[in-house]
Amino acid sequence: MVERTRALMNGIGTLHRGTDTCDAVVEFFVCLASTFVVTRCPIREARTRYRRPGRPTS
Repeated sequence: MVERTRALMNGIGTLHRGTDTCDAVVEFFVCLASTFVVTRCPIREARTRYRRPGRPTS
């Protein structure tokens, strides 16, 4: 999970630093993206682990 976060942050940081001029905006979006990446993994794992056996998929 750490390697995915680092790879994503390298790509996002390069893109935003080249287009944005305000450092506060850049830091906000980098932190927001890392929050999504870190939060997504436990949610996916919990969704499959704690799902009822007879529950429909949709």
